[in-house]
Amino acid sequence: MRSIRPFSGDTPTSLRMLVGTSCVAALAIAGAAIASAEHPPGPYRFLATIGLFALARSMVLWIRAGSQRFGLSWGEAALLVGMCLLPLHWLVAVVPVGALVGGVLSGAAPIKTLYNTAAATISTAAACLVVGGSAASARCHRSASAPRSHWLPPA
Repeated sequence: MRSIRPFSGDTPTSLRMLVGTSCVAALAIAGAAIASAEHPPGPYRFLATIGLFALARSMVLWIRAGSQRFGLSWGEAALLVGMCLLPLHWLVAVVPVGALVGGVLSGAAPIKTLYNTAAATISTAAACLVVGGSAASARCHRSASAPRSHWLPPA
């Protein structure tokens, strides 16, 4: 396990304000998701999703293009699998925990870990809002007498 990278120097005020605002927004979104959530699923689903996000945040695929290196995380794949494991409200509440654990395990600077966790929470809430909205529209267009293959909304 790598140690946390030390931060040298003072953090600029504008950066602290950005990270603080992002964290407050993410906490509000996660709190609203928990408040509107219904029956929680089993604990194994929670732990599997937290572990999945922690693993996705701590593992990075490095691609070299010319003289530059690009790091790609597996967060989107974890989001898709998480949508299958948990209801959307609970996924929004679980992502910050997994992203925070993954950031700590990867050894990133604390301010970077906080910002990435807040960004993951906000983007997961937006993705769940889109998926939840499309699922609601699919339920509205569904006919009880139609076969299951016709339940999907038209492309």
